[in-house]
Amino acid sequence: MRLAAALAAAAFAYLAVGYLLGQAPPRPGLRARPRRTRRPRAQYWLDQAGADVNPTQFWTVSVLGGGLAFLVVAGVTGTVTVALLPAIGVAGLPRTYYAAVRRNRARQRTRAWPDALRHLAASLATPVSLHQALVALGRTGPLALRPAFERYARLSAALDQRAALQAVREDLADAVSDRVLDVLIAAVDQGPAIVMDLLADQARITSLDLVLVEQIESRQLLDRLSARGVLVLPYFLLVVLCASVPEYRTYYGTGRGVLVLAVGVALSFGGMAIVRRQARIPGEDRVFGAMVEEA
Repeated sequence: MRLAAALAAAAFAYLAVGYLLGQAPPRPGLRARPRRTRRPRAQYWLDQAGADVNPTQFWTVSVLGGGLAFLVVAGVTGTVTVALLPAIGVAGLPRTYYAAVRRNRARQRTRAWPDALRHLAASLATPVSLHQALVALGRTGPLALRPAFERYARLSAALDQRAALQAVREDLADAVSDRVLDVLIAAVDQGPAIVMDLLADQARITSLDLVLVEQIESRQLLDRLSARGVLVLPYFLLVVLCASVPEYRTYYGTGRGVLVLAVGVALSFGGMAIVRRQARIPGEDRVFGAMVEEA
């Protein structure tokens, strides 16, 4: 019984660390999607989060942080099994942080697109070429999109405009940017006059989508905070009890205690997965671009 409980706890810890660090094992029977980006997916994900680190540095910090937390909690509580979950949580903090930064950057870009499209439409209404209007976005456009169009200006000096826009589309890597940049690529191919109405429609549609998403997120905020509190608080109390009451420490050092803890952790994370799935706002899938896994 103790051996089975220990194996179950070890398997859960392995899977939990994998999911928290974005390296979940592949599910049987499913083929991996082909990746069209030349950069490794991990580095691509970190670049989108604005992290000035490589995957090796990211993994090293995560593992060292988790190991340090394990040693501290195990030393305080005197129970190895109780220390596993805090260690997993600390190991997942870098990914949680960068995932939040990545989502925030993507959200800021999405919010900036309506203003950028209006800026672009106003420029095209004057005697300015599409290329000049795009370059101007890198200087005077919305702050969240300036780096993308600064890169367009650099690439277009060495490549043609279509290739530069395609490179920007792959860097931004979200459905809204795909939709807008496909319109701009069509304008490069066929002339900007035919896409003036499309740019105005894209600005209006994107603005309406943003209003709807913000309303949904504001209504979900309290439920999300409650779900995270329900996940964290019981294990915080368990650590405190094991550190202060010898009977708890002794019980969770036995095979039965390990089994109870493993079942409790599995139910907690299963419930959190259900909450996150139910609260996830459906978004557009990238049709022509490589998919990067969301956190």
